[in-house]
Amino acid sequence: MVSIKVEQNIFQSIDLPAGLSHVRYFYEPTHLQIPVLVAILAILAWIFAIVRTIYPLALKN
Repeated sequence: MVSIKVEQNIFQSIDLPAGLSHVRYFYEPTHLQIPVLVAILAILAWIFAIVRTIYPLALKN
């Protein structure tokens, strides 16, 4: 693991040794987890509403 440093207040940099290096960068913002979950729940609710419209439950008298 290497640490990410801020350069010139807008760039990010890492120190690498001379020669060939393989770098993998993962960006996983935590502030997007809740909106994605809400979107998935909204899609499921929308699908449920469509299914209920196409196949309504029989009303018991």
